[in-house]
Amino acid sequence: MSPNIELTMSFPLRAMHRLKTNAEDEPLHGHNYKIEIALGGELDTEAEWLYSRDLVDKIVRELVLDRFDKTYLNDILDKTSGEYLAKTFFEILKKSDMGPRLRRLALQETRKNRFVCYG
Repeated sequence: MSPNIELTMSFPLRAMHRLKTNAEDEPLHGHNYKIEIALGGELDTEAEWLYSRDLVDKIVRELVLDRFDKTYLNDILDKTSGEYLAKTFFEILKKSDMGPRLRRLALQETRKNRFVCYG
């Protein structure tokens, strides 16, 4: 049995939103998010890798970036907190071809705020 390997890749995402707190809208603002995904498992001994990086790029681009990058998130989602975005992106990617290997997704919202979804 070979050891488990983790592949981590990062993707930028820029978007604007308004948070609703106490039934009031906070001011419109945006973030330069960083999405970090980690895939894990055993190496594919034939391919000599855990998972194709090109395929990861394609899946993340098609399922997350093309849909959410450079958008007003409130037009797409009911909830737009960092926690909810991390959960949403994780659930979307978990249903993809790379889903069985997806271990975690982290969403860096600000220098201080980072949300991590495991599964």
